Amino acid sequence: MLYALDLSGALDTEALREDLPAEELSVISCRDIEGTTCYCDDEAACAIRTRIAPLPWRALHWIDSGDYHYLTALWCEKADTPFDLLLFDHHTDMQQPRYGEILSCGSWLLEMLRHNAMLRRAVIVGAAENLRCETLPLSGRVTMISEEECRGASAPSAIRESPCLYTSPSTKISSPRSGRRPTGTRARCPFPCSPEPSAYWRKTA
Repeated sequence: MLYALDLSGALDTEALREDLPAEELSVISCRDIEGTTCYCDDEAACAIRTRIAPLPWRALHWIDSGDYHYLTALWCEKADTPFDLLLFDHHTDMQQPRYGEILSCGSWLLEMLRHNAMLRRAVIVGAAENLRCETLPLSGRVTMISEEECRGASAPSAIRESPCLYTSPSTKISSPRSGRRPTGTRARCPFPCSPEPSAYWRKTA
């Protein structure tokens, strides 16, 4: 099952419906929620939590555009077992918040590492080398493979040995049949991995 959050209207839900059977797709409209673009205020976060409350964490989640990558943090609040996070991104998303503790697309991973008790560690793949300094305060729980190091790199032990892995790639993903891509959308496809059999789970250890 694919759970697609639609906050901006950038998600091409019609193309998704062409590619997926109705019983495998659930689109959750959040366009009416204000205060969500790049930054997510407390009222908006509460509204989003309410929308996703009945939905499973162990599933494939498609999260709108890059302005809403912080939704990974909200999904992972639902984790019921310790897990590791694998993030593919050109940024670390570990910047200090500019406006107090407000959740943002640039600081959500830092907030997760500080406040999500189920998150054991994070592996960041593809961030620019000059951003490594942002990971240093929590270097004991963060492994970074920079964009420069990616060529020829093998999976670090933090990934190979993880019993439960939640993956959040920041990349454009084409529609599997038509080759279409949601216009202006950087699709987020996080999925937990577990020894239990499921379409989007896999054994990591």
